[in-house]
Amino acid sequence: MSGDLSDNGVPPDRPLVERALRVAIHESRQPRTSYDPDTRYWIGATEALRWCRGERDTGPVSDEFDPVDLDEPQRRTIRREARYTYECMKGERRPPDGNDMRYMTGVENTLMWVATGHGFAGVLDPDWLREHYGID
Repeated sequence: MSGDLSDNGVPPDRPLVERALRVAIHESRQPRTSYDPDTRYWIGATEALRWCRGERDTGPVSDEFDPVDLDEPQRRTIRREARYTYECMKGERRPPDGNDMRYMTGVENTLMWVATGHGFAGVLDPDWLREHYGID
């Protein structure tokens, strides 16, 4: 297990989810380079985090009304939406219109981070974010 909050194996608490949302919003507004996740990825990450915070009532891909409870230890609702998204990406389900692969990848990766503590695509170290992005 590493000390990196974006990949330490500990599901994030509410303040860390809020920090990740600020990072995702910031990243979605940046010009892209060839090796970065693109804007659609970060829009998917943003929508996933907004759903996890209760800022949207429906899942970011399934569009099913399914409120999230970050206090539920297993985070079953989040895992179910991540699984649904992954099945859409694999072609096992038909995604709703407007959900392209880059958007769904951002959603799925971010939801798995919220559920498991592994794999957020951005840096979450508070000192680094403050210095480079002005994000507290």
